[in-house]
Amino acid sequence: MEHGGAITRMHNAVNCVKGEIHNVVSVMRLNRRWASEKRFQQEVPLHSESPLLRSFKTLHNHMDGFDDLTEVDTVEYLQPFLDVVESTDTNGVITGAALSSVNKFLLYGFITPDVPRARDAVNRIAAAAAACRFESSSASDDESTLLRLLEVLGNCLRCASGPLLSDGNVWDMVQCCFKISQLELASHLLRAFAETALAQLILTVFSRVTEVLVRDEPGAGGARTAKGGAAAGSSSEGSSGKRDVGDDWGYDAPDEGEAVALNDDATTDEHLSPQRDEPPEAFGVVVVGGGGGGGGGG
Repeated sequence: MEHGGAITRMHNAVNCVKGEIHNVVSVMRLNRRWASEKRFQQEVPLHSESPLLRSFKTLHNHMDGFDDLTEVDTVEYLQPFLDVVESTDTNGVITGAALSSVNKFLLYGFITPDVPRARDAVNRIAAAAAACRFESSSASDDESTLLRLLEVLGNCLRCASGPLLSDGNVWDMVQCCFKISQLELASHLLRAFAETALAQLILTVFSRVTEVLVRDEPGAGGARTAKGGAAAGSSSEGSSGKRDVGDDWGYDAPDEGEAVALNDDATTDEHLSPQRDEPPEAFGVVVVGGGGGGGGGG
């Protein structure tokens, strides 16, 4: 009976991912950049679709061949959602929909240490969230998106695969929460939520210090490895391409002189206190001026 329940849960997980694909694509279709009346008259060739829409359609077709989500490459089914999170062509409503989908995957426990490429997946989520950027549509929509971003950051660290996060990505997540809490144009609610999210990140990090210290003791085997991980002292290239994800994090602060911003320029007082005539910007979280994609979700 228990085995049958597990099979049902995994099948439901596949359907959940498919449902989130539909949700994000539907929101994208409400924006004139991706809306097309031709699709109601004739089949639109896949190659003529935008890369973002095409990736979702390709993923949906790929998922048809699976009944168990644990058999699917975790990075593969996350990638289209994370591409939306990082894209400057999407507005806050669309980015928020993609963030909500990723948040569901974290809350539903889909990303556990034993799923395929769990380490790469959780680090990819952290890197994409910390590099989130979107077109500004309205103040309320933009703040709603940032609130969802903060939820993703917190749940990414607290999930079962959270200990697989690299030191660098944890640092970027902390900086992202801090910068949002310092935005001068942000509402009191957003600032308070960001401060709470930052406190939760810090509490989560230090609640795992004992676990990290035990793992680092000479008598503990000398190797700090997760499934498919590297031994202590070794390095492997992370999915974000920016920092080593080989270590299970005992948190290390960046070296002296190292830039902590995800943007290429180093952190300065100007970055920490954005002027009112500048667009709201967090560490990697950039709200750019409204472009040709139109406003809102409608």
